[in-house]
Amino acid sequence: MALVMTLEQDSNASGADKQSGQHTHQQDPASGSSAGGIFLALGCIVGAVIGGFLGQPSLGFLIGLAAGALAATGTWLFNR
Repeated sequence: MALVMTLEQDSNASGADKQSGQHTHQQDPASGSSAGGIFLALGCIVGAVIGGFLGQPSLGFLIGLAAGALAATGTWLFNR
């Protein structure tokens, strides 16, 4: 019951913000932005799997994380 009331209050609050003319900081989905977070996630997973086959899953995870961070940063710079 309390969860439903909380959700109703949240939806009413967002409607009040729109009516009062306050702008929210949400990006337009049609603006063409790309999310680079997939590179972080896939880098960690793939790195851990490959590292597991080589007997070093932690090292593989860290190398995958670093590679994913580079790819995500490159995506961010490209879309800036």
